[in-house]
Amino acid sequence: MSANPSHTLLESIRETMEQSDLLDLLATTLAHGERGVSLLMGSPSRSLTPAEVTELQEQGNVAADWSRVLVTEGFHTACVQGSRFLGQVVLGRFDGQQIEVAPGVSLPTGIYDSTVQDCEIGDDGLIHRVGLLASTLIAPHACVIASGVVAGSGHALYGCDLDLPPGNETAVRRLGVFPEMAHSMVFDVLERLENEDFMVDFESLLEQYTSEATGAWSIIDEGAIVQGTSRIFDSYIGRMAEVNGATTIEHSCVLSDDDSQTEIMDGATVSGSLVQRGARVGGSAVCENSLLAEMTQVDGGAMIRESYVGPGSQISQAEVNSSLLGPMVAAHHQSLLIAVTWRDGHGNVGAGALSGSNHAGRGATESMKASEGLFLGLGVRIKYPANFEEAPHTMVAAGVTTLPQRLEFPYSLVNLAASTHAGVSPAINELHPGWLIGHSFYQLVRNTDKYRQRTRLQRLSLTFDPFSLSSLKLAQRALGRLLEAPDDTPLGPGSIEGIGKNLVTREAVDNGIADYRFLIDWAARKRVAQQVTLAKPGRLETLTLDELVDGCDSAEWQWVREIVGDEGSVRTLLEQFVRLQQDALDRVTLSFQRDSERATHVHAGSPPTTQRDPDADPVIQAVAKDLAEAKALWDSTGT
Repeated sequence: MSANPSHTLLESIRETMEQSDLLDLLATTLAHGERGVSLLMGSPSRSLTPAEVTELQEQGNVAADWSRVLVTEGFHTACVQGSRFLGQVVLGRFDGQQIEVAPGVSLPTGIYDSTVQDCEIGDDGLIHRVGLLASTLIAPHACVIASGVVAGSGHALYGCDLDLPPGNETAVRRLGVFPEMAHSMVFDVLERLENEDFMVDFESLLEQYTSEATGAWSIIDEGAIVQGTSRIFDSYIGRMAEVNGATTIEHSCVLSDDDSQTEIMDGATVSGSLVQRGARVGGSAVCENSLLAEMTQVDGGAMIRESYVGPGSQISQAEVNSSLLGPMVAAHHQSLLIAVTWRDGHGNVGAGALSGSNHAGRGATESMKASEGLFLGLGVRIKYPANFEEAPHTMVAAGVTTLPQRLEFPYSLVNLAASTHAGVSPAINELHPGWLIGHSFYQLVRNTDKYRQRTRLQRLSLTFDPFSLSSLKLAQRALGRLLEAPDDTPLGPGSIEGIGKNLVTREAVDNGIADYRFLIDWAARKRVAQQVTLAKPGRLETLTLDELVDGCDSAEWQWVREIVGDEGSVRTLLEQFVRLQQDALDRVTLSFQRDSERATHVHAGSPPTTQRDPDADPVIQAVAKDLAEAKALWDSTGT
């Protein structure tokens, strides 16, 4: 009996919460506090000796009450200078060892020219020219330098009470999140938002987490560096994080570690937010009440409000509001995403593209669902409601304004109508089904390698395949609908299921049929070739597909069987794949050449210096290599 998916999800969430650095640190400080020892180091503290008080005073230090300044084993006074102590302060051991705070710049550990109130500063911490450090725990080897106010309120939640609108600005039920929440968890919980039994258990876990994530201080964890920052309040700054020149971090949790250092830089504001490991917020960006996943980059004055931004995404200058974005979404220019749910991400938002919920002025009640690989071109306007979930790897061309619609044709192009048609509104755009397969196959293949490289460089556990089984099944369904399309032209909205508020010409139908057929045939036989390479079965003249996969009944192989049918032996399928792979090479080469020829023509026969040689292009080389390997594989299995 298979496990209940909801129970499995809840158990995974529970295990993730149990591994929280923040909860572990808070539990440790609580236990140390109950024992009456140093909160950070777990060792007993003592009062200063009269001689130590005298030495500290001679070094320019003052205290409201020296009896409330406590120290741990090994403390000596030399590295505490020019500072003021208020309330109860616990100081660790400072050896004056040098800490590099910037390239080529090092400072000795200790406390210098700062005001410290009700704090604990761990061994070899560094506090230098801080206006006010209050109700804060500074872990060993952490630094706060040339900063304004770092303080806690006595009741900090570190942003762990955050909940988000579920892809709709005015939704009544919101999506609770927590700092370590994985990308898949966010959307798996979203799918169960109306499942009362599940939500009761999930919200109980959140309540327990929030209860345990309550502390009395701001916390700068071990090895973190804070410098040139105006204000940190009721926040957790994780291990090895770098905060440099930030404006404000308040009511937030910034996770970080040795391998994935998080950065909050250069005028950034982070408020009520959760920032995961390896993320970077800089360039005067604003992040309010949001969850930024691992390796996310937000800069260039971008504004993120009440949103989830998925792993590896890059948001610069854009505004993202009330949205749930998947991995590797890129918005590098001024653009707008409001109330967008984009689970699978890996898409692009061009300059000036606007996807906003309140286009009709009747209240912010509408939303958009975006598909994997969706490309919104320059100046695109998306009117709501919009659902592109079943049109993965589709492009909306520059300058297009889409009407409210549901589009279900993958690998397609939505463009302005090439000509006017009697009885058809000029607001209706033209759909080219499967256009990217026929005209921009280069882009699809390039994206595969591009996202694979980014995933590897950022150490993310993500997968991206523009030719995944789910996308291919959508292409297969789209092919079936085109084959049943009437002979009329143009075919307007409603004439073919799933074309949305667009028209389709007869020529586009015929091209779509040819392109979808190629893709489906190529992808099915490519899987056969990959299995032959893996299994190395030897002579294949009489080997059947079932024998090759040893009766495997997975969804993938069921689909392959459906496509190839009774087309002969595995060797016959390999022969067909060689022809189809040659077609694939021709398609990527043609895509490349079109762009090159267009550039040469526009520049009056003098191509730009960045023009590349097709024989040296890595995408074309990769497809050519696959073709050579397919031919070699077919040759090696001959009789």
